[in-house]
Amino acid sequence: MLLSRRQLSLLGLCSLTLAGPAHAHTSTEEELTCPVDGTKLTVSVTMSYTTFGQLRDFAVTGAIGNLYASYIHACPKCHFAGYADEFAKPVPAATKSWQLSHGSRKWVSRQLSAAQECEAAADRYVFEQRKPGEIAQLYLVGSYLLRTETGPLLAKRKEYQRAASLYLLAALAAGDVEVKERGGTTYLVADLERRIGRFKDAISHYGAALKERDNPAGLVTWIKEQRALAERSDARNDI
Repeated sequence: MLLSRRQLSLLGLCSLTLAGPAHAHTSTEEELTCPVDGTKLTVSVTMSYTTFGQLRDFAVTGAIGNLYASYIHACPKCHFAGYADEFAKPVPAATKSWQLSHGSRKWVSRQLSAAQECEAAADRYVFEQRKPGEIAQLYLVGSYLLRTETGPLLAKRKEYQRAASLYLLAALAAGDVEVKERGGTTYLVADLERRIGRFKDAISHYGAALKERDNPAGLVTWIKEQRALAERSDARNDI
């Protein structure tokens, strides 16, 4: 079974501490066909994994193997990128035309990294005018993949985090976020802003998150602890 974006949710807000039996990460190889140019590609697809907890930007930890690295796949020729289940669906003519021109222009003949695959998928989602929360999810996963990078890739990680923050704010403004998830989503905006050094904005969003209803006790603790980091101008990204 291919895990899709519907099964790998953006925010695990029902419980901030996840636990379960110690099952290893399992994956399988699947052959996909690019819906734009028909290129065949073999990819590693996650079948199951076990989470033991979460970092403060909601990245899961545990026996997850290459969960995030295999989250998005890309055609090696035209660079159409998306979730595994999207390769089995026809795409509109407008998307095909855009992909063949944009993919060739932006990525040339490069082999995309896992993080770049997320960026390429986000580019397409923007063109297709997908919901902002869906776009934010792609940038967020891209930032997870660059968590420990330095140099130019550190700047790219911050670029992804800023993009995720802005699209999450758009999702909130559009009413796309359920009431029970507004606190967690607003908190995530705040923590992404803190991680890129926008401390004043981060503190403001932490305050807004505290005012949301139905926040789990664990989330309230996170908000207060992460706000304290922002107040000390601490942009650490390893938690």
